[in-house]
Parts: sequence; C-alpha cells; structure tokens
Amino acid sequence: MTFQPKKLKSIIITSFLLSLLLLIFVFFITGFLLFLFIQQWLPAFLIALLISLATSLYAFVSMTHLYRNRQKVMKIPFPEEWKRLLETQVSYYSSLNHEEKSDFQRQIQFFISEKKIIGIETEVDELCKILIASSAVIPIFRFKDWEYNDLSEILVYPDNFNINYEVAGDSANIMGLVTNGGSTMVLSKGSLLSGFRNNQDKTNVGFHEFAHKLDGQDGVIDGIPALLMNQKLFKQWQDIVALEIDKIKAGKSDINPYGATNSAEFFAVATEYFFENPQKKKKKHY
Repeated sequence: MTFQPKKLKSIIITSFLLSLLLLIFVFFITGFLLFLFIQQWLPAFLIALLISLATSLYAFVSMTHLYRNRQKVMKIPFPEEWKRLLETQVSYYSSLNHEEKSDFQRQIQFFISEKKIIGIETEVDELCKILIASSAVIPIFRFKDWEYNDLSEILVYPDNFNINYEVAGDSANIMGLVTNGGSTMVLSKGSLLSGFRNNQDKTNVGFHEFAHKLDGQDGVIDGIPALLMNQKLFKQWQDIVALEIDKIKAGKSDINPYGATNSAEFFAVATEYFFENPQKKKKKHY
C-alpha cells in the first residue's frame, strides 16, 4: 500500500497502451458487425468509432483510478489530530523514525480514503478510523507491494457479537470476522480499542483479522500467506506450525490457545503476538 511516482508513470503508460489496443479491437469488431447490419460503411464507421472511444476511455479511467486518487491524497496535509492519535495510541508508530512515520501517515491516508468504515449502531470516530487503518498498515508496512485489493468495507459493531450479529447475550463472543473471498470485514469496536490499550496481552482483533485478509490473498484462508508460497519456506512454515500447535495443546506454549484451532488461526494469533510484543515473542520463540 504505497505510492511510487515511477510506478504510477509505468501504470499510466501500460493502461494507455492497453486502452489503445482495446479501442482498435472494439472499433474493427463493432464496425464490421454494424456494416453487416446496416450495409453502409460511413454510419457504421462513425458509430463504431464512438463506441470504441467510449469503451477505451472507460477502461483507462478504471485502470488508473486508484493511483490518480493516491496522487491527490498525497497533496492533502496529514491531520494534526490523526498524528496526535498515532503518537498516543499506536506504539508501533512511535518506534519509527521520521521518514518511516511520514510513509506510515501516507499509507493511513490511502487506506481511509479507499475503504469504507461503517458504524453499525455505533459512532466511527477519528480514533476508531486511525486504529482500524493502523491495524491494516502495520502488518504490511515492510512489504510495499502488498494491498488489500479484495477488501472494500469494514463494519464496526459497538461490542462483541454472535453469528447473527447481535451484541447482546452470552453468545456474543465474536470480536471480528472475515470470510474466504469476502470483501467485508466485521470488527467489534470495544475489542479494537481494548487491543490497542493493552500491548502486553498478545491480543489485538485488528491485527488478527487483517492477518486473515493477507492470508486469503491467494484465494483461501489457510494459514499460508502468498509470501510463503516458496516451496522451501512453505515446508519450514508447516513444520513450525505443527510443532507449535502441539506445544499449545500440551500447555507448553504462551501463544494464545485459540491458535491451536487450525493453521489459519495460528497464523492470525501469531501475528497478534508479534506486533503486540515483538521482543517477548523473539525471546520465547526464536
């Protein structure tokens, strides 16, 4: 989730060439079909030209929309209130140097401008936006080409919910939710705030659910993110997961017991642990 001027230029040139090829293809196919239908080459030519121009223009605008939007966002000063919230509420941000903080702020702006954050019977205030965006940016901050392309909206409930999205009753114990191939994430506002208030409990629903989204970029949430598809890394990761799950079940690990559910949940809780308390995780598990 980044912005590189050279990359933008390359994307615009590529999009222009693809749009030009589309224009030529649509023009000849449409012109030929129209000529067969009306038997007059001039009207067929003009109609085909208009259709092909409109089609290629729409394609070019669609292909470059994201990066043109980011170019506009970069011209907007980062709000002082957002900066204050990052400095006081997000410990990861405080550990960055000046250049990294500027990059982090930019990625926060991109995320908030591109994803819908909708409150369900609760207010989505500036703190809520910043914490959700930080939950998204932190796991991919060192991977500049990673994007949440398949995520369009985050629904925020006031507290934990059940499978029917009800926040009342003993069954309301779900803190967050994503699904395979789904474009919507659901978060508990209460759990989100709690996760950032306590950096020592190895629990952060934002990190957890965005870890699932990263995991699912290859089409399935299985605990094996695309970054580990290299065969050597894949085998090493499988061995580590199997070993740690056995330790959790035997009560010999400080990793959240929920991680023993399956490899997908292990990856998510390990991500929480790492970004909540990296020093402790390094000491215990490296």
